Amino acid sequence: MYADIPDEADDLPFEVLDAIYCLAIESIVNAAYHGHAQRIDIGLELEPSRIRLEVRDNGQGFDPAQARPGPNGIFEGLELVQRQFAAQGYVESHPGAGARVEVVFPCLADTLRVDEPETM
Repeated sequence: MYADIPDEADDLPFEVLDAIYCLAIESIVNAAYHGHAQRIDIGLELEPSRIRLEVRDNGQGFDPAQARPGPNGIFEGLELVQRQFAAQGYVESHPGAGARVEVVFPCLADTLRVDEPETM
């Protein structure tokens, strides 16, 4: 497993951190249990206008249109963060091609202390 999570993530509001953690854990469990993945990559990008979580695996993959949503599954988690945070997320997968979960949380610039690149 590879994780790319900036130190500034520690400064996010607890509610956002909790949602990111729950989505990442659900994605990891799905990749390991259902997809039998050998590699799982987690990335978190923090920008002044958004927070982006991506979890990618090399597992068996599946057809998301045929997935059976269950209580507390990844699809329910995505619906919850959409309602709570106006986040947008999706699951991309194909049989034999692994899976990728991406979630983008909009945020106010003062939520994060991310330095803007200097312009000349």
